[in-house]
Formats: sequence, structure tokens, C-alpha cells
Amino acid sequence: MNNESGFGDILSRFDVEKYELIEKIGEGGFGQVFRALQKNTEQFVAIKFLTLSAEFDREKKKRYIERFDRETQIGSQLQHPNIVRLLDKGQCGDDLIYAVFEYVDGISLKQRLSTVGRLLPTETADIMGQILDALAHAHKKGCLLYT
Repeated sequence: MNNESGFGDILSRFDVEKYELIEKIGEGGFGQVFRALQKNTEQFVAIKFLTLSAEFDREKKKRYIERFDRETQIGSQLQHPNIVRLLDKGQCGDDLIYAVFEYVDGISLKQRLSTVGRLLPTETADIMGQILDALAHAHKKGCLLYT
């Protein structure tokens, strides 16, 4: 098991038998993402945990939770090959809120650019086409992807 920052804390509080946390794969301003095993299907999933600091006042916690809920609500409406699917969501205790997404194995665009450098114009056009197709799908569903 991985002991990266936050892993032990989440591991000790995440009491959901159907998932086994494997490793931390990302972190942002609002959460941490872990690769996990969904035990009943033996498939890997990505679990995003909302990070709520103990220093946050009640209103700030409420805003973060509402934003996370909006994100998962939007995700539940979108079924597109270029958008990861929301599979499940839940909460452990009062302050460990999570969403389970399909896991996509591979490297991020940021990682690719840092190792390969610039993309060819045709590669860039292909990637942008996929992004725009996903955005068009979200727009058709009436989903706003920003908050």
C-alpha cells in the first residue's frame, strides 16, 4: 500500500467493503483521487474524495459539498466516450464524501506533452475534436461544466 500524503488518513476512514483503495493517483484543490478495485467486478475504478479542511467554517464546507454534488449530478447525466462515467457516490461519516468514476488507464495530456513535447497539428486537431464533441454532448444535455 502507498503511504503518500492523505492516503493513510483516507484509508483509515474509508469504510466501504466493495472498494479496495490501491494508490493515490491525483490531487487538486478540492480533492484527492485514488485508483481502487471494485471487488464484486474485479475492475479498477477511480475514486475522488472531497477534501474538507478542519479549518473550513461551516459555510465553506457547505459550498464545497454543494459544488461536489453539482459535479456528480452533471456526471450522472453524461454518457459519452470522451467523458469518464460516474459509477457510484457515497459518504463515510460526516466528512468523507466520495464519487466513483470509471478508471481510464494511460497518461494524461499534460504527461504526454512533458515527455513528447509539442504535438503534431493533426494530433492536436484530433484531441480538440474529441474535447469539443464531449462539450457538445454536455451542452445538448443542458449541463454546465463550470461553477
